[in-house]
Amino acid sequence: MHTGLVFTYGDPNDYSKLGFRPISEQVVSAPFKLSQPEGWLAQSLDGGAINPMQGVTTCVEAFNDPAIC
Repeated sequence: MHTGLVFTYGDPNDYSKLGFRPISEQVVSAPFKLSQPEGWLAQSLDGGAINPMQGVTTCVEAFNDPAIC
């Protein structure tokens, strides 16, 4: 299991400055239906590849609200 991954949902132009890159929901599903799928972003903290993952994803409690997606 890869533990060095971080995901976010936001403006790719802003988050790309921090090393985040767009990721397909076919690789890792988002926790909610995304109104702007291009904002689904990921970063490998150890430089490794982001391989397809299966299972349920969740948000940290503060963002666990589909209304903000």
